[in-house]
Amino acid sequence: MPHYEIIRGADNEIEFQGLRGKYVYGLLIGLGGVLLVGLVLFLLLPSPTLASILTVAGAAAVFRTAFRWNKQYGRWGMEKKKIRDHLPGHVVLSKPFTLKRKPL
Repeated sequence: MPHYEIIRGADNEIEFQGLRGKYVYGLLIGLGGVLLVGLVLFLLLPSPTLASILTVAGAAAVFRTAFRWNKQYGRWGMEKKKIRDHLPGHVVLSKPFTLKRKPL
């Protein structure tokens, strides 16, 4: 049986099939929620086929969203976007600002 070492430094995050870090956890939480909703649909709907189709469609939507966010935002992109959204659009200075060299 082959032996595989898992080397992970302090700054490295988990990766699964291209998904990195928080997107893996989001995918797992989303799939868990879809499966629970699918179970409830299976019990409530008269047609198990309809419940299965809705569950598979929900799982596909969760997969698509997780991979899209991973590609669009990357490792720190969502946090950077939140911070960037709270920055002011422009800054108005009350006094003119010039860079002056200090005398030697």
